Amino acid sequence: MKDLIRRILREELTERVSDGEIRARIEKFKTLLDLIKGDPSAYNSAKRRGKDFFEDVTKHLARQKKESTRWSNMSEKDLLKMINKFSDTNSLRTYEPFLYTFLRKKGNDYYNRMTQGLKRTKPRLTPDDILNIASQYNTFSEFTLGNISAYNALRHRYYKMGDKELWDKVENMLSKREFRDVYTDDELIQIASQYPTLKSFMDSEENAYQALLRKRENGNLKLYNDATKHMQRSKPRILKNNQIDSIKSVISQYDNLKDFVENEPHLFISMKRRGPASFYDLTKDLEQNYDVKW
Repeated sequence: MKDLIRRILREELTERVSDGEIRARIEKFKTLLDLIKGDPSAYNSAKRRGKDFFEDVTKHLARQKKESTRWSNMSEKDLLKMINKFSDTNSLRTYEPFLYTFLRKKGNDYYNRMTQGLKRTKPRLTPDDILNIASQYNTFSEFTLGNISAYNALRHRYYKMGDKELWDKVENMLSKREFRDVYTDDELIQIASQYPTLKSFMDSEENAYQALLRKRENGNLKLYNDATKHMQRSKPRILKNNQIDSIKSVISQYDNLKDFVENEPHLFISMKRRGPASFYDLTKDLEQNYDVKW
């Protein structure tokens, strides 16, 4: 629960911090290592805004390349004392990147022995990781089925972070071929009906879930809603600014507000949480035949 609260607060903070504020905070430091240690929030916010932005705001920071000498001169006892300050390997990699690199270069046996007291966490795939994985497939459809983790990481960057450039790179890299789903509409509804929550459906039936998502993205919203309408969902979050374009494409598939509300109840609630002005701006092209309660 604590990790969830921290993540939500971090996302809320990210939305509120402007590019100019991040730049001003980073300008106070002289080296990249000082920034990572002194203001990890600004460092992570800059990283989340993409490679071009990060390199631009940190171009004045000196990069220290011979830090490993420091670790070479330390005893294993002192190294372990420093390593065990962290709870997991991802924290070690984030806040002491040079120490992490030093341990990795010493080999897997040494790294595993020195970090055996830390929890193992799988770091999020970077854009380069996603591109490297995608390059192993011949078509986009093969990629989506062959490596669910990489495809979900790509979707996360596109829909949650607005990284359309990476999505386009992957699409252009892979040849497009019409994919015929192995599931019929009735089969997808029947499979989904066995699960009480969307998460349990995703975890237990990855292929069926991905097939249902593809049909929704191809315009079959009714099938997606019919298959998942019985499932319990968490309270919808407030929409982020970088999600608005994708939301508009969903809204454009409806003629009136009533149909939109009935078929997209969770999206409707998320839009309401942004306030009346934003809500009416997004739905101004729809026939206003539904009384929205505020």
